[in-house]
Amino acid sequence: MTDNRQWASPAAPRAAGAPAVPILAPPPSPQAAGWTPPPRPGIVPLRPLTLGALIGAAFGVLRGTALATFGPALIVCLALAVVKSLGTISLLSSVLAAGSSDTAAVGSVFNGISGGLLSWLGSTVLDLAGTQIVLAIVSVATVGSVVGEVRSPSAVWRRTARRRGAVVAWAALVAVGGIVGVGIAVGLVVLLAALGSAGTVLAVIVGVLAVPGGIVLWSWLTTRLAFVPPALVVERLRMGAAIRRSWRLTRKSFWKVFGTRLLVSVMVGAGQALLFIPIQAIAGWVVALVFPNGATSASDQGILVATTLVTQTAGAFVTAIALVITTAATALLYVDARMRKEGLDLELGRYVENAPAVRRTLPDPFRHPESAA
Repeated sequence: MTDNRQWASPAAPRAAGAPAVPILAPPPSPQAAGWTPPPRPGIVPLRPLTLGALIGAAFGVLRGTALATFGPALIVCLALAVVKSLGTISLLSSVLAAGSSDTAAVGSVFNGISGGLLSWLGSTVLDLAGTQIVLAIVSVATVGSVVGEVRSPSAVWRRTARRRGAVVAWAALVAVGGIVGVGIAVGLVVLLAALGSAGTVLAVIVGVLAVPGGIVLWSWLTTRLAFVPPALVVERLRMGAAIRRSWRLTRKSFWKVFGTRLLVSVMVGAGQALLFIPIQAIAGWVVALVFPNGATSASDQGILVATTLVTQTAGAFVTAIALVITTAATALLYVDARMRKEGLDLELGRYVENAPAVRRTLPDPFRHPESAA
């Protein structure tokens, strides 16, 4: 059977006597069928986030809210740099003095090592506490970016009103908990080692098991409690309610939260190392060139202090950028968890449909009904 119909384009005239050629209509668009994509007023679409969208939005938080987020992170990192510089200067000056011809300077190595340990302890406490404070500030800026509201430093400051005490208390609790945990492990090893040969064997076994066990325990706790700062400042919950809130939001999603935070930390850490390692290498080369035989004079010590401060300050800028990105990723995971478990995306969609002037009269869509007064 043969079809003798001739094809003609819709715009071309049909030949005389030629049969009519049916024209296939284009398929209806998704909008015509009643489907619309989720709104995207801010840095992410208002739907549960994919890994790529979350990572891209974490960098977007830094670009869009640099004044509100980078400043606090830089303050924390500069304070860390000062504490680390004191320990580095103490240790380097002692080692360089011991390398001189003055044999009495060898005794200063002990003081240098002690100063380095104290500096490490202080920087660890400041790092643990400062990260929680920065996470709370970045969370306020992040949830604003999600609904398309770019918040200035003054707006973020007002949003954290009456919650700063709770954030500082939580930061202190995290820092003390970390130091106490390390102290218990070290104290147990020392106590067992003092019991004799059998105790020494037990101390070695405990010491070997304490490191991976402590890492696993710390990773588990920090993941389950990762959403406490956002719950404190975004939902304005009290301390106990914020802890329970984070525990519920991370239930059945532990590996997702842990893996995403680990991936972002590795990515940012790799970039941070690429920027900071050359700075450290140049500083070490300068110290070795200027002090080939040790540093004992006041001018030598001044050059050493200046080199260390410049190195740590440059590292503080790089660390502040990394800190904003990693804490923004945690804040976005918090928003994603609420979208998946509570349908927050629907509430946010209704919220952003209103004009900015109308939004100011509406209740905060992120706030929890059980929030503190």
